[in-house]
Order: sequence, then C-alpha cells, then structure tokens
Amino acid sequence: MISSFSNSFFSVFTSVLTLFKTELRRYVIMPLMINIALFSVTIYYVTSQFSSWMDSILPSWLDWLNWLIIPLFTVTILIVVFYSFTIVANIIAAPFNSLLAEKYEQLLRGETDKQNHETTAQLISRTIAAEFKKISYILLWLIPLLIATFIPVINLISPFLWVLFAVWMLSLEYLDYPMGNNNLRFPEVKQTAHRQKAMTLGLGSGLFILTTIPFINFIAIPAGVIAATKVYIDHTDKKA
Repeated sequence: MISSFSNSFFSVFTSVLTLFKTELRRYVIMPLMINIALFSVTIYYVTSQFSSWMDSILPSWLDWLNWLIIPLFTVTILIVVFYSFTIVANIIAAPFNSLLAEKYEQLLRGETDKQNHETTAQLISRTIAAEFKKISYILLWLIPLLIATFIPVINLISPFLWVLFAVWMLSLEYLDYPMGNNNLRFPEVKQTAHRQKAMTLGLGSGLFILTTIPFINFIAIPAGVIAATKVYIDHTDKKA
C-alpha cells in the first residue's frame, strides 16, 4: 500500500522531465499553452478579489479566531478557485490530453504509431462528453462541501475536506485520459480508483502539490496526463 502510494506520488514529479522527450513535444504544446493562459487569468483574478472574499466570508464575531481562521479560509479559497480553473482548462484541453496520453502509452509499451480509427470529431465529442460526466460527479460532492464551508464551527475542518476532495478528483480527472483511450468509461475509472485507493491518493497528492507550486503549475496539465498514463500502465501490467 505504501509502495503504491509513493510510486504514484513520485511519478508526478518524474513526469516533468518526460515532457521534454522529442516524441512528445508536439502533443505537449497545446495543453501547456492552455494551462499557462488560464492559470495567468486565475492568478490575476485571485489577487484582485482575495481581500473582498475574506471580508465577506469571515463574520466579525470570529475576529478573535483570525489567527486560525484566516489561514484555513485562505487555503479553502485557493483550492476552490484553482481547482475550478483546472476543470475549465481540462475541458478545453481534453482532446489534446487524450492524444498525449495515447502517444505516451505507445512509448511506454514500445509500440509504433497505431492506426487511430477515431476521427477528430469523434475524439472531441468523446473527450468533452467525458469531461462533463466528471463535472456531474464533482457537483455531487461540491455542493455539500460548499455548504459546510459556510456553517460556523463545521467550516473549521472544511479546508481539510477540500484538500481531500481536490486530491481525489485530480486523480480521477487525469486517469480518465489513458483509461478512456482504452475504451474504459468514467464509471470504470471510479471503480478502479476505489479498488486502488493508495494509487489514487498518491497520484492525486502529487498532482495537488504540483498544481499549487507557482510557475511550475503551468505544466501541471501535460505532466498530470503523463503521470496518470504511467500509473495506469503500471497498474494494468501488474494485473496481467
């Protein structure tokens, strides 16, 4: 279990070096550009709105707890905003992410380019549809988490719940690309994640950390696709 967690966790950071492989460069460019653009917008938006958010969320009668509450709510706001923009970025980049996962899987398996019978329209339709299925699943957990964030006392633990939520969903988000390429749909991605919790949490934890490191987070999307593909291939090879 510990080995599964650590292998998945560190695959995220080793995947950063893989981005520079000659065979992958053209598949990395579009997800990278999309992520840079949206993260730049996110950073500007957060810095311009942060003070007003804090003023509206924190009631005056809890001023005496500011030393505790402000850091907790800061973490919560950053997770909510950055994760929301990550969802948007992945919707836009979904077809490119799928192509990147497919090419990297071929490299890992030592295969030459396989004939892809999927048209561009079919690829876009499949990947965008998968993203909206993931969003539906996210909303099932997002709504109660948002409610908990605004309930006094309970909201003191909400930052920890948000971190766990982000870790889990980031893992599902990226595992869906290689698994989708292998004709596995989102319900099967969830089943795999539940069966392999250590793998899932390890991958998600690494992705969460990568996403929160300034400037490094610009490469989070392509690095996440590569890491998830490696974790998925390792998982399927062990089962074989």
